Amino acid sequence: MIKINMDDEDQKKLKLWVRMLASSTRVVQILNKRMKEHTPLTLAKFDVMVAVDRTPGGVITMSELSRMLLVSNANTTGMVGRLMKDGFVEKWALPTDRRVYS
Repeated sequence: MIKINMDDEDQKKLKLWVRMLASSTRVVQILNKRMKEHTPLTLAKFDVMVAVDRTPGGVITMSELSRMLLVSNANTTGMVGRLMKDGFVEKWALPTDRRVYS
């Protein structure tokens, strides 16, 4: 058995945080639904495009993008691949380092 070891005041604060997180999750779900209804983008794709747009010249390496979005390189590769397929972004190898794409 496990029991939360907090006084009543801290338990009230914890419950408030849980309700706020649930509300936040619901808002994100609604935004994602509306985004899909009115654009060809999901919120995740939109986040990628905003991150790229905020960089100098609108160009960023894949690893920098992963760090900026706080996601794995594999996640970024998949998302950028889908955005490329949809024609929203382009990707190319850097001439100075062919292992790096921008």
